[in-house]
Amino acid sequence: MTIRGLAWLLFATLGCAQTQIDLTRQARKALPYAQGGTNAADQITARRNVGTPRLVATDFAGSDIGQQIANAFASFPAGTCGTVLVPSGNYTFSSTIYVPTGCILAGQGRGEGGSIATTLTYNGPPATPAIDIMQNSTTRADFAGVRDLSVATAAGNCPNGGMLQWNAAASGGNKWQCFDGSTFTAPLPHLAGILHGQIDPTVLGDGTHITITNVNVNGNQNGDITRQGSFHFGVWLNGCEECLIQSTYASGADDGFFFGPSSNGVLANQITARLNKRAGIHVRGQNALTLELPLMEANEWWAHSQQPGLGIGFLCDVENLGFSQFCKATVRDAYYEANWLDISSAASSSPFSGLLEASGSLASDVQGYFQNAKIIGCNILNAANVHVVSGFFEHDCTIQTGVIDRTELTNITTLEGDPNAPFKSSRVKKMEPSSDLGLIWQFNPAAGGNAAPMSFTSTNSNGSAYALLLNTQNDATATQNVQSPYLTFAGRGWKTNTPPGSQRINFTLLAAPQTGTSQVKGSLAFRAKANAANDQDIGATVAQLFDNGVFQATQFQAQRVSPVGTVQAAAGTGATCIVEPNLAVSDMSGRVTLTTGTGAWSSGQQCTVSFANALSGWVTLTPANAAAAAAMNARQVYVDGSPLSSQFSISFGVADTAATTYLFNWHAIGNF
Repeated sequence: MTIRGLAWLLFATLGCAQTQIDLTRQARKALPYAQGGTNAADQITARRNVGTPRLVATDFAGSDIGQQIANAFASFPAGTCGTVLVPSGNYTFSSTIYVPTGCILAGQGRGEGGSIATTLTYNGPPATPAIDIMQNSTTRADFAGVRDLSVATAAGNCPNGGMLQWNAAASGGNKWQCFDGSTFTAPLPHLAGILHGQIDPTVLGDGTHITITNVNVNGNQNGDITRQGSFHFGVWLNGCEECLIQSTYASGADDGFFFGPSSNGVLANQITARLNKRAGIHVRGQNALTLELPLMEANEWWAHSQQPGLGIGFLCDVENLGFSQFCKATVRDAYYEANWLDISSAASSSPFSGLLEASGSLASDVQGYFQNAKIIGCNILNAANVHVVSGFFEHDCTIQTGVIDRTELTNITTLEGDPNAPFKSSRVKKMEPSSDLGLIWQFNPAAGGNAAPMSFTSTNSNGSAYALLLNTQNDATATQNVQSPYLTFAGRGWKTNTPPGSQRINFTLLAAPQTGTSQVKGSLAFRAKANAANDQDIGATVAQLFDNGVFQATQFQAQRVSPVGTVQAAAGTGATCIVEPNLAVSDMSGRVTLTTGTGAWSSGQQCTVSFANALSGWVTLTPANAAAAAAMNARQVYVDGSPLSSQFSISFGVADTAATTYLFNWHAIGNF
């Protein structure tokens, strides 16, 4: 090497802090390590020697990209593996790609515009997966994954609108066949874009810590949106422990994502399911499965008439494979749009259990069977299509028509409402204890029109039972008692139809015994909403009960009843006594019209008012016209009978002298 060459090498080393190596040159002419070389005999060895974290599939021999990937994985030393990169481009392959333990299959990722640069199109045998994250067809893989690429299919579709189904009566190891609802025929579609596990859905040879990240799977034949189902499943986890699917898009399949019965500890984060024929997300069996921010949109049978059981955003069922357990999942902040049906748990033998929470777009309809389930954010078009199998079912959905079917409910494991109610609008929630109060219970009923009785029981520290029953359709009775000094009520949407638009909660308060006496400790406050349309709070407490027995309120309105006025003989010939019916009359207050007769007047009782309810108390009388005001002195008007029981009388100390119409208002004070 010349002095000039040495100077240039020294400059490059000092300026860049490392030796620049031309891998292509090293492959042609290996140099010793002392001279910055790799001792590489070829390009593949050069990449490995300089510490490249991945091999490139196209560096390897093979009839197609599938064989090249397999050879790349096989080139790693025994007991080790790494990442095999498929450069940008469109590749076709004809045999399933297996991703063994510790291996990562990676594409080039996304380029400008967001499209994925690497696409693998599978044209292998029908009813087989394009990519299987396994050692081989029967041996599990762990700590393996697929990322940054697209998977497409060149397979055909099942005839007569059918789809693949496992036919246990078929011969051979692969029993997936086309099924149109009545007839099994030879399979045409591919089984899955990406599978983890075995192709036999009853054999759960699952692995652990599998990752699928930034992947697109397209099950439309040759990209034709009307040819859905060339992949039966976009992504299928046939058993997977502690696994992650993230930022992955599945479209054009029968099911975009399918989670099998032993997929436990699985997190699916921000996955998207669009344009799938049967379901965007399909869950089968009891899973520890969490889906965060999933998007389910436009899942339906495109360019064909709709059929029941197709086009479900979130589907829970057993697919006739003998698993009779409920399917379980936690779904948070899901987005639904333009699905034929948003949520369905189609089989009574496999009800949904868990949480379904919508965000951004409410689930437009819910149908199926539920057990120990909670749904947040939805509409139920016909509640008769919702069946509670057992346990609790709580929701804050708007029910358009019908009542929830509870005929199969035989075991209420959580008391959240009157078991005989037609449906339960909400479950009682136990709030955290505050520093200065006891336990707080909060009620969140459903939207307007969904009123139903709700009750709960609890016990205090000394074992005394507290009970509560709210029924927004009827006034409270003696059996509907609140016996806890610490209660919070949220009456959102509770209302009655008489008068139209009114909103009320009727209940009776009985204080818990305190050292032999009955009293309410603390205070009880009531607030109201001024405008139901925009939920505006009037900003003031309209009533409050203090622990010293003082009750403060801005206005009182008693129960509307019909006290009866009866004229007495002392009022004269042809006299009348009428309780005014057009006012808000009650036992507490009202107006009496007394018209004395044409003769035969005398002192004593002129008119008697009989209450609808017995009263122990007093009545005050005030004049309501000029004649009554003058009579208070001239006729010596007084209330006869005090304390009262069931009636009071308007009496004159001096007999009348002419036919006269008197108006009196009364106000009753006491205990009805």
